Amino acid sequence: MATGYTADLCEKEVDFKTFVLQCARAMGACVMQRDEPLDAPPREEKPTDYHVEALAKAQARLQELLLTSDEEATRLSQGEALTTQKRHQEYVAKTTETCKRLNQMKQKVSDWEPPTPDHRGLRDFMLEQLSTTIQYDGTVNSYYEQKTVPLGGAEWRAREIALEERNIAYHTTQNDEEIKRVSGRNKWIRELRASL
Repeated sequence: MATGYTADLCEKEVDFKTFVLQCARAMGACVMQRDEPLDAPPREEKPTDYHVEALAKAQARLQELLLTSDEEATRLSQGEALTTQKRHQEYVAKTTETCKRLNQMKQKVSDWEPPTPDHRGLRDFMLEQLSTTIQYDGTVNSYYEQKTVPLGGAEWRAREIALEERNIAYHTTQNDEEIKRVSGRNKWIRELRASL
């Protein structure tokens, strides 16, 4: 039985170079091209700009934070706390409503008398599914019921600066690794082409 890589060869004459380049698509150097048509030969790629853009964004935010006054940082911290508190309240309300519906259904299933002994497994299964869902999706975590207290301006700014410094280090490292990975893949493809 032909594979995706040998199907053309079973149907028609295929030259060695074409066959090698088709099969090369299965190798790690071509991993980013796996969703392209099989007849598209391996090609060199360029590093993505994701980490470069994220790094620029983190550096810009760090500069903004370094210039933020204590008063402005306090205002930003208070706004963040209000937004977080609102999200927590929405979560509690949604989870409470979900729990109510799940428990109502669990009671109905518990009250249901299966028509035959062969149907008891269905009832047990439904109860198990409801109990598991209640455990994970129908219980409010007490963390979300606590009042969100804003940090002081200096403390908030220090936390945010530390976050952006971690982002800068992370995206710098990831971008360097992306460049090395792409360089290695491209070298592999160039060496393969040169051998053909």
